[in-house]
Amino acid sequence: MRFLIYLSLLLITGCVSPEKFKTFSYANLSKDHKKIAILPVVFEGKMIAEMPENEKNLLLKRENDFIQSMIYQEILLRTGLNKKDIKIKVESLQATNDKLIKKGINIYNLGAVPFEDITNALDADVVFQTHITTEIFLHSTKNDLSKELLDMAEFYFDKNLVIHRIGQTKVVPVFIKTEITDVKHKEPVWAFSKRKDLRLKEKNTDLVRNIAKALAKRFPYR
Repeated sequence: MRFLIYLSLLLITGCVSPEKFKTFSYANLSKDHKKIAILPVVFEGKMIAEMPENEKNLLLKRENDFIQSMIYQEILLRTGLNKKDIKIKVESLQATNDKLIKKGINIYNLGAVPFEDITNALDADVVFQTHITTEIFLHSTKNDLSKELLDMAEFYFDKNLVIHRIGQTKVVPVFIKTEITDVKHKEPVWAFSKRKDLRLKEKNTDLVRNIAKALAKRFPYR
């Protein structure tokens, strides 16, 4: 069901209206939504999965702190919250993350935790979930990107092969899947899916900002 939702969204272009990304459940369930929690980001990718645990955890912490915060800030600052445009309370990231940690849920194991366990740790009516699939980490600049790629890849590639691979790589695809899910009914009420191509000559942080802006523009509850 969720795959079909994401597939249909990929065919929608040229419009940023939140209406285009609401599911059929939104009309029936959203009237009971008073508070939303923005969850930490789940990162996936072969290169990330094969990194040594200590190195991966260090980078995951940096990635999530930056991207989760960027999404939160864009939703608050660019969607009219100060003008009472958003008709739902957005819980602070500190409150959300602290509640999860108290139940043993963190940025390192979130992707493997059942949805019910996540929502039981919170007191929100809906949760905002983001999955990012990529072969590189995004909180970086063009000045240190190649070094980061090299450091990550050297753990399981011959160094000469790594250098050749980096030299041949011009664009890295980044896949974003986001949904807002009703806690009580466990049904997505809004979903967004997009592919962004990261050119290695560009700043990765610019791509993150563009992702956050795209999500904020399409945020419902207005």
